[in-house]
Amino acid sequence: MTGIAATVDDAVSLCEKSKPDLALVDIRLAGPRGGIEGAELLRQQFGLAAIFLTGDSDKAIARRVSGIGPCLVKPAGGEQLVKAIRGAVNGPALASIGDWAPER
Repeated sequence: MTGIAATVDDAVSLCEKSKPDLALVDIRLAGPRGGIEGAELLRQQFGLAAIFLTGDSDKAIARRVSGIGPCLVKPAGGEQLVKAIRGAVNGPALASIGDWAPER
C-alpha cells in the first residue's frame, strides 16, 4: 500500500513518489475534482489501473466509470475485491455495478 489520499492532488503526489500499479478510488473524493476525474488523470499520467469504491448502488455510476475500471459498492467483501483487482489489471473494465455489488 502506497498511502491514503484525500484529494486528487494528494493521489498524484503519492504516485510520483511510489509508482503504484493500482489505485482504489472513492468516487467522492474531497476537493474540486472527484474520483472519476482523478482516476482518469492517474491512468493518463502513470498508467494506473483503477478500482472505484462507492456507497451508492446507482447503475448510472457504473455507466460513468465503465471503460475506466471496475466499481465496488461499499462494503465490498474480499472475494469481490480480488475479482475487481484481477479485472482492473488483466482485462476490460466492468460494465455493470451489479456484478460487484453485495447482495441486499
